[in-house]
Amino acid sequence: MRCGASWADTSIVNVSARGLGLQTLRAPVPGTYIEIRRGDACIVAQVVWTQGQRFGVRTQDDVDLGALSAQARSGSTSRKDDGGAQMAALQWKRIPRRHSEIAERNRFLGRAVEFAWVGLGVAAASFLVVHAMHRTLEKAGAQIVGGLAQAHP
Repeated sequence: MRCGASWADTSIVNVSARGLGLQTLRAPVPGTYIEIRRGDACIVAQVVWTQGQRFGVRTQDDVDLGALSAQARSGSTSRKDDGGAQMAALQWKRIPRRHSEIAERNRFLGRAVEFAWVGLGVAAASFLVVHAMHRTLEKAGAQIVGGLAQAHP
């Protein structure tokens, strides 16, 4: 289990469709996001409760029990091996992205939507200003033409 920048050994004591019961020497506080790796399987979750050394997490995606049990039969790879081969395997199997990658993508999309709304607002305000200037100049031009027509009958 990775919590922040540190790794800790963790035992899975319970599995459900969208959560896990875990046990470790020092349980993280509720609200903490953790990453659980077992071989190539990667689970991102948020701690929802703690009780002594046990704690429960809600996962970001459905728990793939097959991937977890397959890793138990075939053995696991070292969690310190963050080479390109492991990353390629994670992307090929479409294992959920890390929370930080998802958060960064969501921030980018939020900024893009915000930029679009600001751009739309600026365009609408510009249109209103141009329309008001056109009406003002049109009235002034009509008064000038009317005044010239009266001066030169």
